[in-house]
Amino acid sequence: MSSCVTILRTSLIFQLRTSLIFQPVLFVSPERFLNKEFLSAISAGSAVSLVVIDEAHCISEWSHNFRPSFMRLRASLLHRSLNVGFVLAMTATATTTTLDAIMSALDIPFTNLIQNAHLRDNLRLSASLIKNRMKDLLVLIKSPPFADVKGIIVYCKFQSETDQISRYLNDNNISAKSYHSGIFAKERGNVQELFASNKIRVVVATVAFGMGLDKRDVGAVIHYSLPGSLEEYVQLKWLAEDMDEDEDAADFKIMHDQSHLYFFPRRR
Repeated sequence: MSSCVTILRTSLIFQLRTSLIFQPVLFVSPERFLNKEFLSAISAGSAVSLVVIDEAHCISEWSHNFRPSFMRLRASLLHRSLNVGFVLAMTATATTTTLDAIMSALDIPFTNLIQNAHLRDNLRLSASLIKNRMKDLLVLIKSPPFADVKGIIVYCKFQSETDQISRYLNDNNISAKSYHSGIFAKERGNVQELFASNKIRVVVATVAFGMGLDKRDVGAVIHYSLPGSLEEYVQLKWLAEDMDEDEDAADFKIMHDQSHLYFFPRRR
């Protein structure tokens, strides 16, 4: 498999260098885009008319501990080195400070800023206090409305927590897998496939899980600890908001001395 990927990558690089691809649309990670060989091929080929940067908030905020490569996507590279015609930066979560950082890094004038708030009238917030997070998490998952939910994501701050909680859930007859950057890429891909096909019910993960997840029936998102910022809370809340509009709702609960956020669908 790796040899096939290498051959395809080499072929793509050659086509980029020789302009054999007619008006290509390429989906690449920032890490791949910033690869020296890839950049060389891009600059040697036809001019790039448009670069779209998804999850653009990573340029300002998450890059420090999640995707450092985003911080290298700057106007000096895109416009001056690669002669990119236009840059479109997209994000669902950006404070004023984050917006300033994105637009400064990419030389985007404020006259080109487009903002649109998407507020759902069927999101529901509440709060409660508990004493034992681990046991109450189990009770929560086994109780309505979570008991009827197939796909649940439990977010944790630490990798060790994800492993501990997934073992605890499995010991109590709830199929679960942990997911974090400390797990080999092949295993992470396997966990994502199992979850997407409903072969496991729960994924216990750090924030490394979720970006790019193509699963419309995520029934619940549980934050085992309070997210580090309001932006992170909103960024992860999309999993509940992205479901069918006539089925989803959200609950927010504060439990004991650490906070837990719950998102789950409400049947009408």
